[in-house]
Amino acid sequence: MSAEPASPDAPQDGWRTFLWLWGSQALSVLGGGLSGFALNIYLTQTRFPLDTQRGDLAAALSLTALGWTFAAIFGGPLAGALADRLDRRRIMLTCDLLGALLLAGAVALVTLGTPPVWALVLLTAGLGLIGTFHGSAFDASYSVLVPRAQLPRANGMMQTIWSLSGLLSPALAALLIGLPALARGSGGPAWLAGIRDGVPLALALDGLTFVLAAAVLGRLRIPTPPRADLAGAGASRPRPSLGEDMRFGWRFIFARAPLLHLLLTFAAVNLLTSGVGVLHPLLVRFALLPDAAARGLSQGAALATLWTAFSAGASWAACWSAPGAG
Repeated sequence: MSAEPASPDAPQDGWRTFLWLWGSQALSVLGGGLSGFALNIYLTQTRFPLDTQRGDLAAALSLTALGWTFAAIFGGPLAGALADRLDRRRIMLTCDLLGALLLAGAVALVTLGTPPVWALVLLTAGLGLIGTFHGSAFDASYSVLVPRAQLPRANGMMQTIWSLSGLLSPALAALLIGLPALARGSGGPAWLAGIRDGVPLALALDGLTFVLAAAVLGRLRIPTPPRADLAGAGASRPRPSLGEDMRFGWRFIFARAPLLHLLLTFAAVNLLTSGVGVLHPLLVRFALLPDAAARGLSQGAALATLWTAFSAGASWAACWSAPGAG
């Protein structure tokens, strides 16, 4: 993806438009954290609840994580190229609506029956692909909405979204998952007490964030400046194909050794740490649950505590490693 640099003559209402986009994206990221946590709890407590199913649980957690990861990796080059060619507002709007439909299907799956693992893998892969296309269009959009002087502030606000989601979504998801049990014990609403657990609530809330994001986006104007090479392409210079655009990105990276080394470093770190999300539910389920129960914590609350502590440490490290921190 070759996003245009932020222009000094950005749209007059560009910053206001970015704030609306940022707010809707923050809700969507928080909703994604809720559904991700809820899916882990569903696999751990409902789909594979027995100690003898440890291997099946580990495989399911790994496959759903890989489904999301591979979709994001292999969809990234195509998403970036299309974000430079198509209307970015339409891309984001389409992704929001598809995400809402996908999560509505997920709610039906976990409510009406016991979905097979392959269906959950396809669900996470679909969400990963939607997130990749939406993220490519979003990143290319705010770089032309925000004046150049405000771009560092905008980038910082975008990073804050992920940190806040890591800190808030586990606790909110654990609360949602425990609501039906709380309703049964305290004479709450019959419709809530009749639900086995709150996993469908977390998935439905994530779907609602997609709908809200689409509603906000439908009222905004997002510029999609024409690319210079596409605008000037004619009889004397053929229009670059989609494949050529995708190959250009790889050539750009490999021609710049410092950038390539930086990306390889991040890739290695992500590869070494990506398994943590799979190990945490297993660690809580098979090692920490007795101690958590003795302290009055449910399995969901114990996992939420672990994830929140992990995110707090990562956020603290990111703050102190940032330029000027100290």
